[in-house]
Amino acid sequence: MDLVSKRNKICENMVVNNTETGIELSNAEGNIVRENNVLCNGGDGITIADAGSNTIEKNVLTDTIYLGRAYGNIVKDNSFSEGGIRIWHSSHNKLLNNMINEKPIVYLEGKTDLEINEGAQVILVECKRITIKNLNISNTCCAIHLSFCNECTVEENILERNSYGIEMYSCKRNFLKRNTLKNNGLGIWLEMDSNMNKIFGNNFIENNIHATFSVSFHNFWLRNYWDNWKLPLPKPVFGFVFGFPWIQFDFIPRAMPYRGEK
Repeated sequence: MDLVSKRNKICENMVVNNTETGIELSNAEGNIVRENNVLCNGGDGITIADAGSNTIEKNVLTDTIYLGRAYGNIVKDNSFSEGGIRIWHSSHNKLLNNMINEKPIVYLEGKTDLEINEGAQVILVECKRITIKNLNISNTCCAIHLSFCNECTVEENILERNSYGIEMYSCKRNFLKRNTLKNNGLGIWLEMDSNMNKIFGNNFIENNIHATFSVSFHNFWLRNYWDNWKLPLPKPVFGFVFGFPWIQFDFIPRAMPYRGEK
């Protein structure tokens, strides 16, 4: 990979009302993005793509910090009023002390056997047997994100008005149960070899898309409430496999929300 941007400093700027991304580091290494106000841009606030060893710190954002194929970066002490951090196929980064409205963004990598019961957003990478429970998350780019995580449990959370409620990338044998997903752009998204997961007893209410999947197999959908499905028949869940439409089923959908719904 030819690096096109090295050892630059982008500091103390007002980056406001751009049509697309506010600040973008692509094929970049060793750059510092510090103490900028990144507000109300059309795309992500700060994008780190195919890039490593950059430092993103002490920025104030209404937009998203996006890491795509990003490795070895430091993202710390950033403050969001909404949006938060979104990752795709990224690992070995350090995400430290980032906040949305003074609540912490929780980032764990390579951890096992822990419970998370607070946070403005939760991001797990290469974790196992983590429980995410009793959170109320709203107005983020993605409330709960799991990449390469196995045997985790996501339960009893209320996820409202997020772009994505729960997103899983290449995750296996996880249990999503008794969550309420309401008014999100997309409620649950299972991506790329997210196989053998159980999605049980969740409420899907007024999301633009309740749930979908791509190249993910043998998932077990059961006893979920879907506000757009009133028939006493299996509820289809539509997705794609290598570009072709595919269907999974919730074979026994609920007629009413489970009793944890307020």
